[in-house]
Amino acid sequence: QVSARTAAIIKVKGAREATAQVERMKAQLDRESAKLTSRGTAPHPLMAAEIENYAHQASVLLAGPVTDSPAAPLSSIGMRQVTYRARAINQDPLSLLNWLNIVQQNSPTTGLEILETRFTPGAGTANNTPGWNIDAQFTRWEKTR
Repeated sequence: QVSARTAAIIKVKGAREATAQVERMKAQLDRESAKLTSRGTAPHPLMAAEIENYAHQASVLLAGPVTDSPAAPLSSIGMRQVTYRARAINQDPLSLLNWLNIVQQNSPTTGLEILETRFTPGAGTANNTPGWNIDAQFTRWEKTR
């Protein structure tokens, strides 16, 4: 009975050590995942809608929906790049700049970067002020696994 008890205690001790090791590994994975999330790499399937919402907040009327173009995932790093495209016509230039600023500063769009903007003169706004057209591209890296 003493040797059986000793064997059982050794097994329990081994199981506790294995459990502690698994818990440490899980905690490390959680920390690394939190770092990636804080950098804005968590997948966000409604990012295009967020960009449209920020345009509305800045009083920018988009010429159509924001489109997304996900690149093929890079399996070696478990990431993929997603490009979003938006267009607005005959808008107030200050509103356009405010929109770009809002997109860059809000946490739901963390990790979203302005890839390219192209401003061209428009025909004018409803308030008889000079209007501008914008073609904007945003990009974001997202985890795939």
